[in-house]
Amino acid sequence: AAKIEAARKDSELIPAPGIGDEAFLQQKGKYWAELYIRVGDRLLLIEKDIPADGTFESVKSPMLALAKALIAKLR
Repeated sequence: AAKIEAARKDSELIPAPGIGDEAFLQQKGKYWAELYIRVGDRLLLIEKDIPADGTFESVKSPMLALAKALIAKLR
């Protein structure tokens, strides 16, 4: 999808295997994370703020869990 390609130009996309047809995590600065998920012809974008005392790693698991729940509703 064009949105994923545009994000690729921003900063590194980290593959998230097993989520939808294609999924990537991306850290947006110090306090923001995004998860791009392609399911068929749909694109989901989940955004999560990173708490001041947290890390990008600490928000990955909740974002992936939410993605799995949403994908189950789409299929």
